[in-house]
Amino acid sequence: MKSLIILAMTCGLSFQLTAQTCQFDIAQTGQAMEFEIKSWSNPHVADPKFQKMKASKKAGVIEDFISKIESGKIKPTVSTFKVDVRGIAGEGEENYMYTGAGASSFLAVCTNDSLRLYRNLGEKTPSATKPFYAYGVQTLPLKPQVGYIMKPYADIMVSVPEKTSVIVQEKVLQGFKKNVDIERFTTKLIDGKAVSGDFKTVSYDPQYSIIDHEMEMTLQPSMLVINYAESEVVEKTTFEINGTPYDAFIIESQKWMKGQQNVTFDYVNTELRDKQQKGFDRFQERIDKKVQRGLTKQGAAMTDDGYLITRIREWYVPGFGIVKLENIDFYGVKSMEMTLVSIK
Repeated sequence: MKSLIILAMTCGLSFQLTAQTCQFDIAQTGQAMEFEIKSWSNPHVADPKFQKMKASKKAGVIEDFISKIESGKIKPTVSTFKVDVRGIAGEGEENYMYTGAGASSFLAVCTNDSLRLYRNLGEKTPSATKPFYAYGVQTLPLKPQVGYIMKPYADIMVSVPEKTSVIVQEKVLQGFKKNVDIERFTTKLIDGKAVSGDFKTVSYDPQYSIIDHEMEMTLQPSMLVINYAESEVVEKTTFEINGTPYDAFIIESQKWMKGQQNVTFDYVNTELRDKQQKGFDRFQERIDKKVQRGLTKQGAAMTDDGYLITRIREWYVPGFGIVKLENIDFYGVKSMEMTLVSIK
């Protein structure tokens, strides 16, 4: 939800254009853009009974749930937030709008052919408790057409590394124990002849000792989000801002997300360290595949590389920004709707 709010803070932060010249004649310094967020929770995602249903029955349940959302029978959780217009500069072929909400700052840059949206400019380095976010630049065309393909951009989250100590046990060969077994009064077939008597058998069992090694382990979760992994402008429509209608284009896209638990080991014995690292990497690969199978079984759309796919619908007013956004989960259920409601 936080990442979607951050996206919204920069989506409506540009301006109306005349021909190919950027003009700040909708939003002005000192004004605030108010967004309304509606959220719906899909209870079927974690319902064991639903997961066991046949695909046809699942589809019927989801269709009924979507219908209740669209009709208003299922009420959303509603909240609002404001983004302040803090400064406007530039003229001619390049113009800038500086905005923010609280400690977060954003920049919209308008050129003669595109809008570029830069998010969370202040977050450059991780702190002791807060992860580091590297947000890609969202680029929107000034003259979109139905069928236009948007340029993908990526967001990266890297958590602060956490170090801990783990005990790794090493099995070390110490030698062999000799075993002598005597079979008395026995008859055996040797070289095709029956031979009777006492027979001695000697064997050797390996003897091991267990040595504990204290290794340093570093854990660092990360997340990669690919926006506009697949995208297309699908429809031209209108959207009202402060009672004035503007041309708008609906963009349908896929967002691909993949989390990863990065684990590394450090120890003076590099051979033992590398062995531990390879073993953990194989274990992590099995876990990732198990999680992917589980999500696929639940109905989640996944790429071959293990990215979770969700769908986004955006209403884009050229030269102004994204004025409405819908987030759709992998069941096709709308989980969030965010709309610009006023600028004043």
